[in-house]
Amino acid sequence: MEATLDAAPLDDVTRNALRHFFSRSSAYVIGGDAAESDHEELAARWSEQRVLDSVIAAIVESRDDETLALAPRFASRPSVFVGSLARMVQSGRARLIHFVIDATESDPSLATRRFAGTTLLHFAAGAGCLDVVALLMTGSRLGPGETVTRCGPGLSVFGTSQNAVPGFAATIRTG
Repeated sequence: MEATLDAAPLDDVTRNALRHFFSRSSAYVIGGDAAESDHEELAARWSEQRVLDSVIAAIVESRDDETLALAPRFASRPSVFVGSLARMVQSGRARLIHFVIDATESDPSLATRRFAGTTLLHFAAGAGCLDVVALLMTGSRLGPGETVTRCGPGLSVFGTSQNAVPGFAATIRTG
């Protein structure tokens, strides 16, 4: 890291701030303290990363109130938001699934956004979450008054959305 920073066309203040930041953030990654940076921009970005870490930890630890309070903060960053939504879908918990459905209905572009090269449809199908799969493929919920009960293994999705490719229908099988 030192050689890369030394070779980069940076002023000394930026180079030193990055060197300090990498040292502190590396300690955090391996379980050490997460001291803030003195550099204003790095401190702001680091703070956002820590909030994202908190969202993921809240999902994993079933702290749904905290998840739902913090997750909307990332809606302006579609890839990050889709990653968070994917983790919610994978949790299989109804409140988080409803949040994913509401978010996707509010912003249909989330259906085509990717996290780590993968769309929310792929994550939902992999998690066996038929409600989210149906919404992403058809643009509408499965039916009025239905509750989220179709998240689990055994879901296969074949074909493409009628909305995406005219003339092609999707087949959703469970079992």
